[in-house]
Amino acid sequence: MPRTASVRQARLAPWFGILITDWLLRGRRYDALSLRSSRDGLYWRNGGIHWPAVIAQVVGMVAALLWINAAFAFPSYTGPISNHFPGLAGGDFSWAIGIVVGSLLYWALAGRGVRREAAQTTGT
Repeated sequence: MPRTASVRQARLAPWFGILITDWLLRGRRYDALSLRSSRDGLYWRNGGIHWPAVIAQVVGMVAALLWINAAFAFPSYTGPISNHFPGLAGGDFSWAIGIVVGSLLYWALAGRGVRREAAQTTGT
C-alpha cells in the first residue's frame, strides 16, 4: 500500500467526519474536565475504546480506499471503484467518501448514546 497524501487522507477523512458528527450530536459542546481526565471522565468507556467510533473509522477507511486514485504516486494504487463510473473516471473522491461514510455510520451506531451522554453533561 503506498504511503502518499491520498492514503493519509483516506485515514483522516473518516476521523474528521466522526469528530464533527460527535461534536454536533453533543450540541457543539464537550465537557472540558472529562476531556482532561484520564480514566474517570465522561468519555472513558469500555477500557478507553468507543467501539462505534472504531467501527466507523475502519469502514470509512475501507470506503475511502475503494475510491482512491493515487495512480501518479509511487507505488501507484487506484481503488476498484475510482475508475468504474464513466463520468468520474480517475477522480479521487476518497476524502469525500471517507467523511460521508465515517460520519453517517458513526451517527447510526452512536447517535442515541452520545445524545444521552450530552444530556447528562448539561443536566437536561
